[in-house]
Amino acid sequence: MENSSNFELANILVTVYIPTYNRLDLLKRAVSSVQSQTYNNIEIIVVDDCSTDETESYLKSIVEQDQRIRYFIKHKNSGACVSRNIAIAEARGNYITGLDDDDYFLPTRIENFVKNIHLLDTYTFIFTENYLGYENCIKAPAFERLKPRTVIAADLLFSNIVGNQCFISTNKMREYGKFSENLQAWQDMDVWYRLLKADPLHQARRIEGKTYVQDVSHEYGRITTQNRLNKIVNVFHDFSEKNSLSESDKNCLKGHLVSYGVKLDNLYLIKRLMQKKQAYFFIKNIYLFLKNFKNKYRLG
Repeated sequence: MENSSNFELANILVTVYIPTYNRLDLLKRAVSSVQSQTYNNIEIIVVDDCSTDETESYLKSIVEQDQRIRYFIKHKNSGACVSRNIAIAEARGNYITGLDDDDYFLPTRIENFVKNIHLLDTYTFIFTENYLGYENCIKAPAFERLKPRTVIAADLLFSNIVGNQCFISTNKMREYGKFSENLQAWQDMDVWYRLLKADPLHQARRIEGKTYVQDVSHEYGRITTQNRLNKIVNVFHDFSEKNSLSESDKNCLKGHLVSYGVKLDNLYLIKRLMQKKQAYFFIKNIYLFLKNFKNKYRLG
């Protein structure tokens, strides 16, 4: 793929799936950001989770204006993961990536992925760093420059370095990457973990160029974060059981709980992060440890 001509690259169809529910104004921005991509050979699949606003009317109107768009209406509200799996099953693209309805793409996102498509000969999937979107600006998250470029499944137990989206072969996503419809949080991390464990390549690659904006400014609850605080411990156990984690792996995974303010009964965090050589994990977890210590959370 590395020596593919521009003509060959231009003929690669990329599917972008967008799950949505009762956020019409944000959905319009999301869809527009995909329509405005510098790479044009795309299909956009919107799956509506039984919205009660004017989402269906909007979808009917835009498919008449842009033949690259398809949509599916669910007749029962069943969550974003079900919506994502519907889109993955229906995708016609050779490659696939996702967009949450409250986020948006910068114009060169798909072009950037396609230009790096040769990396998928060596890596399970590729991904980028994200911007955080506020009302009047976008900012890069803390510690992003310290993130490792290559990621394996075990790294995700310390931190979801990949984020909430990746770019991958559609066939590979179907074979290894269905979203867990009963998991109440960490659904994206769960998919990346299973992909990296199951796929023979066993590694993912971060590419240069932040082209995804994760909007943290609006008043709606995010699809992936609603009601997480009172469910996160159960999710920890569900994730551990689903992925057959060892006790050592579970101790690594506990680091995710600290950022939610969950109390831990020992000083495993310091022990585990001291065993991790990557600067990103070390500094991020030290930061979380000190932050929670300052807030008087009991760590042991």
